[in-house]
Amino acid sequence: MSSDVRRAGRSASQGKAEAVPGCQGSFREVRDAWGEVTEKEIWAVAHHVLQRYGEAGGRIFITERAGELALKCDAAGINAWKLIAARFDELARGGNERH
Repeated sequence: MSSDVRRAGRSASQGKAEAVPGCQGSFREVRDAWGEVTEKEIWAVAHHVLQRYGEAGGRIFITERAGELALKCDAAGINAWKLIAARFDELARGGNERH
């Protein structure tokens, strides 16, 4: 799981990471550190989290990951988990995975 999560954290925002209040460093540094992630990878991580933790546990897991990244001032990672959370919500509602 950790390699999936690490890979999903790579600049899913693709140039649109929001600043993390109180954190130093430019967005360019964050983006360069994470690389890029595909939509398919975002769906895969959301599906994996839902299968492994269920709906309630998955929401907690996603919130904890985003919180850990916020403490590390990782704007790109936070944005990646926001995307994962949105796909997770769609899957939890019974939406079809597109990828």
